[in-house]
Amino acid sequence: MDFARLPKVELHLHLDVSLSYEAVSHLSPGVTREEYDRDFCAPKKCTNLAQFLQRSHKGYRLMQSEEALRHVTEDIFRQWQEDGVIYGELRFAPLLHLEQGLTAEKVVATVDRATEDMIRQAGIE
Repeated sequence: MDFARLPKVELHLHLDVSLSYEAVSHLSPGVTREEYDRDFCAPKKCTNLAQFLQRSHKGYRLMQSEEALRHVTEDIFRQWQEDGVIYGELRFAPLLHLEQGLTAEKVVATVDRATEDMIRQAGIE
């Protein structure tokens, strides 16, 4: 059976630890593929939650502007389209995106607006 072609549901996806290399290199052009694999991706087998979470700060530090938040939200929907996702739930912590002056309300509004736009474009709920 070809599981790649089956429709999927993505529950509890954390935005800040789901960035593709394309999104990271767009937001931080100097990041090499090697750095991305080492610093943004958890090991294939994590022995504890801390091993996974220590990569999250790299992602959310790139997500400190409306443009960046919009870009990474659109990136998630592109990834979902490639994976055959028909329904997805995004999670993120708005208070982690305030380092450059955004308010929590602005963070939520930006991601919400980008999500609504991508729902219409991608047909993913």
